[in-house]
This record gives sequence, C-alpha cells and structure tokens, in this order.
Amino acid sequence: MSNRTLGLGMVAIGLLMVVVGVASLGGDSPNDVATATTTAAPASTTAAPASTTTAAPTTTSTPTTTTTTSTTTTTAPPPSIEDFIVAYAAATESGDTGFLTDRLLPDLRTIFGEELCRNWVETEILALRAYQLTGEVSGPFARTLNVGDTAISVEQYYEAPVSFTFQGQSFDTVATFVVADGQVYWIGECR
Repeated sequence: MSNRTLGLGMVAIGLLMVVVGVASLGGDSPNDVATATTTAAPASTTAAPASTTTAAPTTTSTPTTTTTTSTTTTTAPPPSIEDFIVAYAAATESGDTGFLTDRLLPDLRTIFGEELCRNWVETEILALRAYQLTGEVSGPFARTLNVGDTAISVEQYYEAPVSFTFQGQSFDTVATFVVADGQVYWIGECR
C-alpha cells in the first residue's frame, strides 16, 4: 500500500470521526444523526466540502426544544369552606392571631382598622372553643355588604351553620365567608 493511499484513508477516517463527533454534539433528535451521517459519504472523496457541509445541519436542532411552556398555567382551586372552618377552629385553639387577622376579609380590616381588628381577634375570637361546622355550606351568592357608609360587593359569598362555646356558653349561628383571590376569608365586625 502506498503512503498516498494510506494518507487519504487516514484523512477520510479523521473526517468521519469529526462528522460523528459534531453530530453527537448537535442534539438528541434522530434526524440530526441521520443528517450528519448522510453527509459523511461525500467526505471520503473530498475533505474540504465535508467539513463545511456537516457543520450546517447540526445547528438546526434547536427548534425541537421550544414547546413546553403551557404546563406552567395550572392554578390550584381555592380551599373549601369546610377546610377553612377546620383551619379557623385550629387557629382559635392554638392562639394564632396572625392567621385569624389575616383571613378576616381585607376590606373589613381597612374599614375598621388593623389595630382594632387585631385587638378584637385577640380578646374575643381567640376565646372561642369547640368551633365546628354543624350543617351544609350554601353559596356562592353575589352580595353587597354594608358597613357603615361603605358598600362592599362580593361575588362568592357563602354561609355555613356553626357552633362554638364562648365563656362557657354554647352558641349556634350562621358564619359567613368570602372566596376572593384564591383564598377563603371570614366576615366579622371588629369592635
């Protein structure tokens, strides 16, 4: 075998290795590998065109990785009124003033004032014991809450029969709630 034939063979093998290496860097798509291997056949006859034509097909693999953004639009449903009542009861038992104040309808905290509402929660609401749902929740209804001179329109208003003990005396009443911005809020009159 002549040195020239051996040299051409080595060049062809080297180019084939370059083509395979470039193809493996180009992407995971089976089409990328097929494109790279089809351009390898002419590389054994002429070295220069093979190295310039194999680079172009491997750069076209990026469009296959740009269609997965629709999965980020999931939203969790708001908690149920029943679940909220359980959390409300747990907060009264544990003394969680922050939860109870934060979950009072924000419009009411604005009208009455944060400080008055927090004091009311600390002195009266935290004194509730055995708070529980006693019947079925009804709603949602659209309602207008009138607080002094202010009208608050709500679209998702709910009512639920509850019972609790306050200062040793048992009470049965209807509690009211609003679902807004993905949260359940309770309605009360800060005093």
